[in-house]
Formats: sequence, C-alpha cells, structure tokens
Amino acid sequence: MEFILNQLATVQRNLIMFSNLADLATSPNERILLIVGAAHVEILSNFIKECGLFELEEVDKYLYG
Repeated sequence: MEFILNQLATVQRNLIMFSNLADLATSPNERILLIVGAAHVEILSNFIKECGLFELEEVDKYLYG
C-alpha cells in the first residue's frame, strides 16, 4: 500500500510541475528551459509530447554539438 501511495504522490508532483510549465507559456514562440531531476524526465516528457502545446527539444544536441 505504501508503494502505491508513493507512486501516486510522484505522479501528482509531476502533474503540478507540468501545470506550472503550462502556466508559464504565454506565447507560441516563447522558449522555456525546464531542468528537472532524472526521476521526472520520462513522465514529464510524455505529458509535454501528448498535450500538443509544446515542441520538446532534447538538451543533448545543445550540450554535445
């Protein structure tokens, strides 16, 4: 039971972060740099890709040329 509650809390934190990100976007041409810990990357990436509000770019192409 504790595992399930922890998972739900993690999903809730990710939804809050996504909501905050969506609130920041005020223009279609605006760029936002979102830095999160590794535990959040996968689910936030999925939220961002699925919502259709953002164009997601991976940081690797900027860091490694």
